[in-house]
Amino acid sequence: MISLTMDNDRFSRWLAAELERQGVSQGELARKMGMHQSTVSRVVRGTRNAGVDFYRDLIRALNVAPEIVLTEAGFMPRRPTNDPTLAQAGHILAQLSEHDQQMALAVLEAMFETAQRDRTRVAESDEAG
Repeated sequence: MISLTMDNDRFSRWLAAELERQGVSQGELARKMGMHQSTVSRVVRGTRNAGVDFYRDLIRALNVAPEIVLTEAGFMPRRPTNDPTLAQAGHILAQLSEHDQQMALAVLEAMFETAQRDRTRVAESDEAG
């Protein structure tokens, strides 16, 4: 099984809280997922990484949006909340034509790639120096 969990602690805490919120025991979850309770228990305790099958079955068993599970597992970034800069950027982008939105997105992607390259160079020079 391929192990994918990027943030075991966060995912484990979220899963334990979600089980409590839904009133589902680890045993009941295991039955719904078609796996051993010990597997669920180890994932909840953070002593076992969840794999693709676990995430898929969990999404179905708890009827949770995939985006939530993938965010809590660390595969997707959390959506910023109440960030005035991003809200303003979204507001401005929404007023542009589709063509201009695509151009703006291309500029942002280029800026992001440049920033990533710069960070990589700094990290490499720090390691070398």
